[in-house]
Amino acid sequence: MKRNILILFFTILSHIGLAQCPAVADFNFHRICNNGFIQFEDNSHLVGTGLIVDYHWDFDDGVTISTQNPSHNFVPGSTYDVKLMVTDSSGCKDTIIKPVYVAPLPVASFTFTPQNICSSNTINFSSTSTGTGLTYFWDFDDGTTETIQNPSHNLIRGSTYNVKLVVTDSYGCKDSITLPVYINPLPIASFNFTPNNVCSGSTINFSDASTGIGLTHSWNFGDGGSSTGQDPSHIFTSYGCSTKIFNASLIVTDINGCTSSTTHQISILQQPEVLFLEDNDFTFCNTDTSYVQNVATVTNYSPSASCIVSYTIDWGDGSPIDTIFSPFNTINHTYTTLGYHTVVFTATGANGCVTTDIQTATIESNPVA
Repeated sequence: MKRNILILFFTILSHIGLAQCPAVADFNFHRICNNGFIQFEDNSHLVGTGLIVDYHWDFDDGVTISTQNPSHNFVPGSTYDVKLMVTDSSGCKDTIIKPVYVAPLPVASFTFTPQNICSSNTINFSSTSTGTGLTYFWDFDDGTTETIQNPSHNLIRGSTYNVKLVVTDSYGCKDSITLPVYINPLPIASFNFTPNNVCSGSTINFSDASTGIGLTHSWNFGDGGSSTGQDPSHIFTSYGCSTKIFNASLIVTDINGCTSSTTHQISILQQPEVLFLEDNDFTFCNTDTSYVQNVATVTNYSPSASCIVSYTIDWGDGSPIDTIFSPFNTINHTYTTLGYHTVVFTATGANGCVTTDIQTATIESNPVA
């Protein structure tokens, strides 16, 4: 009987003790973006009546504190088992331990290539930032922004741009960096030429009018010809009955490797295309040298005959020059002297351009056996 009374007594005391120790320890925490600071927020509560009268924090780094909602500066990069013990007004205690990872603050940094940049060239930016769960915000100082990690961008004006990168980690902490990006201005390619609208075979003189520092020149005349001189000359050749357009271009490169180009159209009046054939290839043999009378028969096969307005033929033997003002098919000439005669055919096109064809007439005697 006495034993049963004691058991009942201790059971009642036990229940009374539970009722008098209602404290339940709990806390939340969040990162403060300042060194390794963490802000702790007490979330303890009572089950029943009474008050929580004491807070004891152990930050697992040798530091303790007794305020309700402390902040603490940890060494970043580690996990700490933070303990909170609360005591209620009856003297009862409760403890909770939570792991707290203190992430390093984000550090913004970036590189870009190329380093020697010409206006309008594509620049490749690469973030080398560190942090947890980073997001990115780029400001290129030209009114445009980007939010990817490694953007490419064109800066078109020769100037210095202050490019800024802001990184934000998964805790909302930010860091930023601004670097100057200098864009070299482009040289300006320009040239003049004279004359224009001239006949094929004429010399065209080019004059560089480009601006820039330490320029080198690369000319392409549009007919397969080229030059690296500053002020070259070039002869354009084209045959036919019309005007041939050549696209002459100049590329200039400055000391920074920046380039610029320009193109002009060159109008060349085509020379008439001629072809004259003599029946005997202008070769005659004579058995009687006391009497030479060889008739050369020349046929006109000129492809441009339709636009040729006149021909002249110098037979090379001192005879008068033949001038023909209308198209011809054949023409005859009699050689009366032995020797080699330079025959000069000249054709003038409707555009005033002239083509000359030179052949040799050979008038000789047969050797005597």
